[in-house]
Amino acid sequence: MLIRIVRMTFAPEKVPVFLEIFRNSQDQIRQVPGCRFLELWQDADQPHTYCTHSHWDSAEALNAYRDSELFGRVWPATKALFVEPAQAFSVHQVLPEWPYGNITTRELDRDIINLHLPEPDSYFFTDEEINRLYRPGFLDELRRGIDEYDKGASNNETPQP
Repeated sequence: MLIRIVRMTFAPEKVPVFLEIFRNSQDQIRQVPGCRFLELWQDADQPHTYCTHSHWDSAEALNAYRDSELFGRVWPATKALFVEPAQAFSVHQVLPEWPYGNITTRELDRDIINLHLPEPDSYFFTDEEINRLYRPGFLDELRRGIDEYDKGASNNETPQP
């Protein structure tokens, strides 16, 4: 998987125009083959600076998007709003590995139980919101993974992601 970060600084009066461009194109970008995830960040200290954070199956998938008609519409319109050149880079995730950090699966399960949280489906997002945020089929894959994890945990095995 390839993680792509693009940092963009806009003229303050151009931020609403950029946000409109992003809102109008984000769902289309998420549907591009190879795009697994897309979100927008705002700099905590410079409110007219934003970053896109996206996950791609490969550099080839990202480059196919960059050669697409969609990118050919979105990027020039966005770039015209910059007050300085964008900074873009791609990275690969190194850590965390499974289990996350130094906590064991048993400790995580214990902590979750002790929190007395509602059912997992109601934590943060509806199915519709997850389907909008992630690539098609992601939610079904996630549910299958949880089911496999639960089966392994009930057999006292340590499931792997």
